[in-house]
Amino acid sequence: MDNKKKIILARIVSHLMCDGCVTIRYLRYNNQNKTLINNFKKYFIEIFPLTHFIEGVNNSETFFVQVQNKNILNLLFSIVQDFRSQYLRFPKIFDSQETKKEFISALFDDEGCVGLRLFEKTNEIKRNLEVASKSKDFLEDIKYILEKDFKIKCNKLISFKRNFNTSKIVFCVNSLF
Repeated sequence: MDNKKKIILARIVSHLMCDGCVTIRYLRYNNQNKTLINNFKKYFIEIFPLTHFIEGVNNSETFFVQVQNKNILNLLFSIVQDFRSQYLRFPKIFDSQETKKEFISALFDDEGCVGLRLFEKTNEIKRNLEVASKSKDFLEDIKYILEKDFKIKCNKLISFKRNFNTSKIVFCVNSLF
C-alpha cells in the first residue's frame, strides 16, 4: 500500500476506533457532524472505490454510514484485532510521522474537546484539549506519540466514573494554548 493510501487508512481506522463499530458482518461510523460523515465516505472511496454505503440517521438524530464487505472487514481486523473501546491500542502499522498525525487528528475529531481548568498555583483559568477513552493503554499510546514524535506536552491520565457506572480515562494536551 502506498504512503498516501496508508495516511487515508489511518484516518478511517481512527474514526472507526472512536465513533465506529466493527463486527464480523459490518462496519459502521456514527457522528452527529454531517461533515465528518461525508469526509469518512470520501476517504473510504479513495481506498475502496466500489464501496456500497448504507446511510441513515438513528433515533438520537446521529448520522451513520455502514459498509458490509468481508474483504474490507478482514483488512481492518488485520490492523486492529479488537475494536471494542476498552481494548483499543494504537495500531503499529501506522509508524510514520504523517500516518500518526492523521490518526491522532481523526481521534480528536471524534473524542476530543476543548476544556477549561483552574491552574491552582496562579489561580488562572487555562484552556486545553482533552481526549477520553475507556482504554488506558490506548491513551498511554497516544500520549507517548504526542510527547515523543510531536513534542507536545501532555498531563497525566485521569480516570473518572460517570453517572451510569462506566469509567473513562482522560488526559489533557496542555501546550497548545
